[in-house]
Amino acid sequence: MDKPPSRALIFKAIRDFELEGPKHSEIPNLCCAPRCYRTKPEYRCLDCFQPEFMCPPCMFTTHKHIPLHRIEWWNNKEFIKTGLEALGMRIQLGHRGRTCPTPAGDDGFCIIDSAGVHKVPVDFCGCPGSPSRGEQLLASRLYPQRCEPPQIAVAFQMAYALEAPGVPGSTAARYLQKI
Repeated sequence: MDKPPSRALIFKAIRDFELEGPKHSEIPNLCCAPRCYRTKPEYRCLDCFQPEFMCPPCMFTTHKHIPLHRIEWWNNKEFIKTGLEALGMRIQLGHRGRTCPTPAGDDGFCIIDSAGVHKVPVDFCGCPGSPSRGEQLLASRLYPQRCEPPQIAVAFQMAYALEAPGVPGSTAARYLQKI
């Protein structure tokens, strides 16, 4: 039976991944996405399981439906925190993620989730008869702030985390009411 990894080994793995970055020999020459043969894979995701180096188009495509993942850009020396918006990503509400013919954009929208606070560009559906911005956020599993139009939303997963065992049930409600 295998022994569990030592605490020192665990901390070394975290340090190597988070702080020091890869050794030059560990950086692949090709993008790690399936069926992609582009060179210069310069992005990695901190939230994906077993993160791989990817080229910008593959990072964008693989994160189209998970736009709040934290990504980093490798500048040949160190990782620089960036966001998917740097690759041109916008979060489209309504239309099931497809482009709205009359989007109502908000480039400085704030979404809070378990990984932190994200300032992301959001396109609300601006079609005649479309639901309110608050309703569009709720349909996307985002709890909007109380003012109209909302500028901040909290991901449902964050509300669930606040309701975790050992946390009083009213904690999430009190937290969300303060926004």
